[in-house]
Amino acid sequence: MARIVTFQAPRGTVNIEVSEEDGPSGTKNLSEVARVVAAMVEALGAELNKLPEEKIPGEILVSFGVVTFARGSAAISLNEEKANFRIRFKWSGEGMPEDFS
Repeated sequence: MARIVTFQAPRGTVNIEVSEEDGPSGTKNLSEVARVVAAMVEALGAELNKLPEEKIPGEILVSFGVVTFARGSAAISLNEEKANFRIRFKWSGEGMPEDFS
């Protein structure tokens, strides 16, 4: 069964429905979700920057889900449809920027 957990955000709070899980359900920090997304994008950029310039695609579209848990943590979801957040990242241009992060 799901429950509502309050996450602290820069301009107030956000209520998010989460799956039942062991752990307290007080106010959590939404920055954990942002940290997970940033880590995923940074890892992708680091790997793409290892490619030879001629093999770097002109356009990249990445899509993934992020789930949140009652204890306030977040993770990349195996099932994007059941995720609390759906992230779509698109970059177009010639080559990849040197500092992708």
